[in-house]
Amino acid sequence: MKLLLACAVAVGMVGCHEARSARKTDAHPTPDWSIDKCRITYKGQLVPLGAGIGEWIGVFGPPSDSSSMFKMSQGWMFYVWDSIGITAGAMGDRDADHLYSVILFLEPGIDEKVYPRAPTRAIQKGLRLDGEYVDTANFAEQLRKHYEESTERCCPKPLYRRYMIGDSLSLNSSPNLTDGVPKGALSFFLHPLGPEDHLRYATEVQKLDANCTEPSK
Repeated sequence: MKLLLACAVAVGMVGCHEARSARKTDAHPTPDWSIDKCRITYKGQLVPLGAGIGEWIGVFGPPSDSSSMFKMSQGWMFYVWDSIGITAGAMGDRDADHLYSVILFLEPGIDEKVYPRAPTRAIQKGLRLDGEYVDTANFAEQLRKHYEESTERCCPKPLYRRYMIGDSLSLNSSPNLTDGVPKGALSFFLHPLGPEDHLRYATEVQKLDANCTEPSK
């Protein structure tokens, strides 16, 4: 009798565990976007930071809009994908290549002005950050958990994370802040390593498929 009772309890515990796991899995949809250290993927494909617009079109389709900023050799070029909920940027004008930055919009509009404009819709189904589900409800909480505060004097306490990719690039990420609170959007920038690397932008094509490490403190 004791053996039968123990088996019944064990089976019940397994059933409860499976039920809890099912509820946890069903609690939110599977995100298209995943960020794990320096890996950024969309529907399982690596986001081609550092590559030209042709490779971005191969992943996301043609952009909804494009716009240049500053009519000079070192201006900026931006591309917007309304249906995806992202904006990507490159240094240069109409012939700009090497899209080194991407902004993921969790909300269709944010308080901070975005140039040339924010997408008309947000990314769908949230995102996965270091294995944890993130949406607008827990965005601030998760960013404070996974990001650090900057010690740079020019930018008091913005949240950021940075990883070295191979031996020549770093990937920096930071959220949009509204009154000091992470809200609405998450940015990624690819930089060359070197003095004041955060002030320069990578022209090296990098598909984020190299090993990455956290920089030494």
